[in-house]
Amino acid sequence: MEHMEQNLDLLPKNITDSTLIHLRLGDVVAGNECHEIIKRPLEVDYIKSLVSNDTNPKYVIGKCFFAVPSSTNYEECINKSNEYLHNVINELQAEHFNSGNADIDLCCAVKSKLFIQGRGFFSKLIVEIRKKLNLNSIETRTHD
Repeated sequence: MEHMEQNLDLLPKNITDSTLIHLRLGDVVAGNECHEIIKRPLEVDYIKSLVSNDTNPKYVIGKCFFAVPSSTNYEECINKSNEYLHNVINELQAEHFNSGNADIDLCCAVKSKLFIQGRGFFSKLIVEIRKKLNLNSIETRTHD
């Protein structure tokens, strides 16, 4: 919490009034391994349904992640991740918050008014922290 307060200037100014959506990108978007296939990202229409009545400004965090062992079709995964990210941003009229730093992304997620869980352990961690702080999150079905 102290680290978060020291880095508020790195977060969007309206983050405490915003909805933050985490997207797991990279290997799970187009990977061919079993663990990647079962962790495909949430459908854009499903995410859209979660925020259908939400008038908060919306931010998306996420960057390409490749687990070990991961499929080696990196270029395809990156291209499809970029396409997916673009679709989510357009459909939700959201902004991609790209801090380039997982710690800052975590701070952003904790400070947001509402957090929507994506896939992966990072998203699970955020939900658990928010639970401890009695903050609102929308948990989605995950397989990790």
